[in-house]
Amino acid sequence: MSEGCLACGAVNPLGLQVRLRFDPDGVWASLMPREPWRAPDGGLHPALAPVALDEVAWWLGALLMKEGGLRLFVVGYESGNAEILKNIKKGVRLDRARRFTRDCRELGILIHGTFILGLPGESRETIEESMRFAREMDCETIQVSLASPYPGTEMFEYVTAHGYLAVDPLLDEAGYQKCTVQYPNLSADEIYQSVERFYRSFYFRPRYIFKSVRKMLTSPEECKRLLKEGMQFLSTMRQRRAQLRQSNMTAA
Repeated sequence: MSEGCLACGAVNPLGLQVRLRFDPDGVWASLMPREPWRAPDGGLHPALAPVALDEVAWWLGALLMKEGGLRLFVVGYESGNAEILKNIKKGVRLDRARRFTRDCRELGILIHGTFILGLPGESRETIEESMRFAREMDCETIQVSLASPYPGTEMFEYVTAHGYLAVDPLLDEAGYQKCTVQYPNLSADEIYQSVERFYRSFYFRPRYIFKSVRKMLTSPEECKRLLKEGMQFLSTMRQRRAQLRQSNMTAA
């Protein structure tokens, strides 16, 4: 089981430990409760049973999906800042995201992580937090998008009520997404430019480059894929910079 689980992590001083055993007849779980989660008969306290079942169900489900050919999860981390996750009512804490990522890594399941810049509460500091969090998660690949306050959404109501809506419409003439929000001490241009900085901070790390080169040397298919994706990335970043220059010229 995962070491960091609140209820059954092996390094957790409270709760219980859960161990799975596999044999031809089925999958068996051994529950070893610690104080104060031990019932008078030495077994599991009833209050902890739902948490234990949830943990076992997650691992069994993940194992079955892995056996069935699951290769990759697309995970919406959105931000590395806890307050922003509360603002958007994400419903998942950073520690839970860390645990999920660690569990997937133990099972050999890859992750494509997605992040959004410009959500309510964004600042220069929270952008840096998200960059650090992305590097910590060390996903296989990432995607970084701009927050879009579509009419009718809570975010649209929030940015219009506080005067944070910078431009409208959401797309430019060529169909590219624009950064349409701004916050105190954080302009729309800064948020827009942070997308490229985010990508570079993740992909241009020595650790990631070494991992990619190793894949390219061991697999011709991976070599072709990574070279293609690398060219697409550089092309997209050039287009974004050209779009920003054009936007600034138009504004001037």
